[in-house]
Amino acid sequence: MECFLLPWIRQVFSLHSQMNMATYLKLANNKLFPEENGGIPQSSLVAAGRAILQGLILLGIRFGFEDIFSTRYILSEDFENHFFPTRILYMLCWYLTTMMMYTLAWNFAEAACTITGLSYSGTDEKDQPMWDGCKQVNLITFYTCGTIADTLSSFNNATHLFVKRYVFKRLAFLGNRTLSFYLSVVFVTVWHGLRFGYVWLFLLCEIPALIQEDQMIRVLKNLTGIYSPSSLSPGKRIPLRCLQAIYANVALTYGYSGFAILDVQEFWKVVKSMYAYFHIILFTWWLVYLTMIPGKLKKLPTEKKD
Repeated sequence: MECFLLPWIRQVFSLHSQMNMATYLKLANNKLFPEENGGIPQSSLVAAGRAILQGLILLGIRFGFEDIFSTRYILSEDFENHFFPTRILYMLCWYLTTMMMYTLAWNFAEAACTITGLSYSGTDEKDQPMWDGCKQVNLITFYTCGTIADTLSSFNNATHLFVKRYVFKRLAFLGNRTLSFYLSVVFVTVWHGLRFGYVWLFLLCEIPALIQEDQMIRVLKNLTGIYSPSSLSPGKRIPLRCLQAIYANVALTYGYSGFAILDVQEFWKVVKSMYAYFHIILFTWWLVYLTMIPGKLKKLPTEKKD
């Protein structure tokens, strides 16, 4: 039923495949907003305008660099003749600008949903309307966060919420949150389509990268005794954050290549030109990590995660 509603509110289709049925019904019956408002609050226009402005900025950047950082050049012979670090830097810029195709579309769709009132999500502490019910990406977090986990959680928000609600939580009978998470990722992979590029990104890159990142943080905390980056001085915290951000983006660039270049032959050409560097880093790390004997690592204070 939720999917059948898409032809009537088409802008939602650009956000994700399903919206909450209760939200549709409340909007259709004029019960989504408090009665004293007498309709859609005027602040929806401000929120929609902000989303449109962000989308226009991304649109300008995307098309301004489209010919400079192009998939066509990555597949050319001239690209393979460049110095290896230059290729990695080029692909990093290509990844960031290509991802703007998704972020700008999400911003425009979010604006359309906000104008109709569909993105209304209640009020804040100051009793002001909030308009993040259809937000798919937090741009500031996406472009500034320093870990792979934070980057992945900063976009495709509505899809993550849908998978959490209808897949992850319904696998609770397994009694293992880690297994439930992996099976949820398998669901997301199949949901995107039966292409090897999706398997490459979600199962062969993202999951190993998240495992490795968690292990690296665990080792770092054991070696330094620092359990929170916020406890570091700015002179140490900022360089550490920059290194984390560089590593996270380089790792995601490697995985994203399979998502953006779905033709298997073209994709393998790109992987060869990158010398499969990230999987080499992964295997090297795991060999080092195994020699540390994880059982001898001190038990760290656990943080509750959603």
